[in-house]
Amino acid sequence: RRMGGGVVPVATDSGLHWGRRAFHKHPGTISVLALPPIPAHEDRTRLVAELEAAIREGYRHLRPSTVDNSVGAASSQFRDHASSSL
Repeated sequence: RRMGGGVVPVATDSGLHWGRRAFHKHPGTISVLALPPIPAHEDRTRLVAELEAAIREGYRHLRPSTVDNSVGAASSQFRDHASSSL
């Protein structure tokens, strides 16, 4: 904020190859996506929340085919498929 600029969020999918706090790195291609700047705020909590939301959305663009392994998602996908095949 003192410099008069915003914060540029950056989304990556490096976690697919570099485990959190892991020493070993696995080969692969890492994607990096620089997102639109977010104006600096007086309220740090708000800024951090906006950064987290932007990075999560950016990650969805990097990996749109990521499988949702949650129990609720699986049951709704099955229900939708079963009703469309009747």
